[in-house]
Amino acid sequence: CYEGLSDALHTLHDMGYTLAVLSNKQDAYVKKIVAHLFPDGIIAHAQGQTDLPIKPDPTVPLKIARALGISLEPKANPRLLIWWLVRLCRPNPQT
Repeated sequence: CYEGLSDALHTLHDMGYTLAVLSNKQDAYVKKIVAHLFPDGIIAHAQGQTDLPIKPDPTVPLKIARALGISLEPKANPRLLIWWLVRLCRPNPQT
């Protein structure tokens, strides 16, 4: 994973942010890798590609926010972070 990423996400979680992962990768893969990398449950929701529109379409991020009970009103919940994930970890070119 990117150096410092886990610490940064834990800090945001400790500050009260709601963390979610959204990726265009296969849904089962996204859920599995997030559960492996963050077994402590700091990621409230992990979502990969399904039959719904892919990002940057706002359909899925809005669905995630609703599922987490987060108000979609402007400034209603400034402690929301939906992390749009392209690659959670980059391969090590040394290996």
